[in-house]
Amino acid sequence: MQLTTFAQYFNHPMMRGRENGMGAGAMLFSLLFLILIVMGIIYLFRGHAHSHHHLRMHEQTPIDIAKKRYAAGEITKAEFEQIKKDLA
Repeated sequence: MQLTTFAQYFNHPMMRGRENGMGAGAMLFSLLFLILIVMGIIYLFRGHAHSHHHLRMHEQTPIDIAKKRYAAGEITKAEFEQIKKDLA
């Protein structure tokens, strides 16, 4: 297997642009398109990680739920104490 250097790669006929029938504008468009694809993939991964973290932040423990129910008057103090005892 022959290794090519950076200069040899860009001197390849496929990379010469106009000689190959591909103008500088088309090459620039191709480069920008590739950059947009990479940025889109990064955005999707970061968005997924952010939404997963956001969901975890709002998870409530059973004791949190019991506290809210007690504060709202849905359960009595004795029921709240029993729930705390059962969860401990």
